[in-house]
Amino acid sequence: MKYLDALIIGAGFSGLYQLHCLRDKLKLNTLVLEEGGDLGGTWYWNRYPGARCDSESFTYGFTFSKKIFKTWTWKERYPKQKVILNYLKYFSKEYNLKKNIVFKQKVISTQIFCKRKLMENKNEQ
Repeated sequence: MKYLDALIIGAGFSGLYQLHCLRDKLKLNTLVLEEGGDLGGTWYWNRYPGARCDSESFTYGFTFSKKIFKTWTWKERYPKQKVILNYLKYFSKEYNLKKNIVFKQKVISTQIFCKRKLMENKNEQ
């Protein structure tokens, strides 16, 4: 059994940002479980021909990080799925996030035991 302060389900934009905040800023013992084989969340699964976002690329950037904001250049106004995944991989590498992510873990259920301050997850591997 592994004891955690926080468990995050999904390694998409929100999950990666939450991992950064909880682990790096609040210094919590944090783990991410991701059903897919890599980063991306929705963008990992959306692999159809021509997949791209319908929002301008700057809305996908993590603006809290001056380093990421200054070093990453969006080359298209509406980036393709592969470019979005590359951005997430770049962000993850810069903050060393993958060490706290377990891939190919489908969460089936979660039960919280408040009095004992425990949470139990059932995963499908």
